[in-house]
Amino acid sequence: MRGFGKLRIFYLRRFRENIGRGDCEMSLPVRRIKHKEEKNMNKFKKLLAVLVCAAMALAVMPGVALAAGVPSGLEYDLYDDQVEITGYTGDAAELEIPAEIEGLPVTTIGNYAFEGCTGLTSVTIPSSVTSIGYSAFENCESLTSVTIPGNVGTINNGAFEGCTGLSEITINDGVRRINNWAFADCTSLTSVIIPDVMIP
Repeated sequence: MRGFGKLRIFYLRRFRENIGRGDCEMSLPVRRIKHKEEKNMNKFKKLLAVLVCAAMALAVMPGVALAAGVPSGLEYDLYDDQVEITGYTGDAAELEIPAEIEGLPVTTIGNYAFEGCTGLTSVTIPSSVTSIGYSAFENCESLTSVTIPGNVGTINNGAFEGCTGLSEITINDGVRRINNWAFADCTSLTSVIIPDVMIP
């Protein structure tokens, strides 16, 4: 027992000296906690790296559509009973907007959805569309012709403003209103077909 007491005093002195020098080793429980934290951090870093790589791979894959039958680069929002087209980042010259996405009808082309898409030469708007938003196709300078389906109640302000290449517009029966500047600065227009009945 005396030997144990001396040994205890020896280690106690060493412990105090180490504290004074600031290089005291961590106790065993603290080391275990530290090791566990480092292990969890390494797992998190590996998971984060996998997610980043997956996101980068999806970003560079060409022709990836959001759903079956949806043109690449076409962006949309799903609602309970309808779909709104919200943007386009593709590079196709001719674009056909689907009448249905994920089992729901495409009813709205949202505000500014195709604004500045200068590469578009042709856009087919399905008969399911009932609304074309503000400046939806503004400054689509290469667009040459457009047909507005009759289910569209109103062509909103600036919808085709600045489409300087637009030469032919066909507005089918059923469209009731063309708002201000809808076709402003369409300087190449040579043919415009409108319904017999329009609300001024």
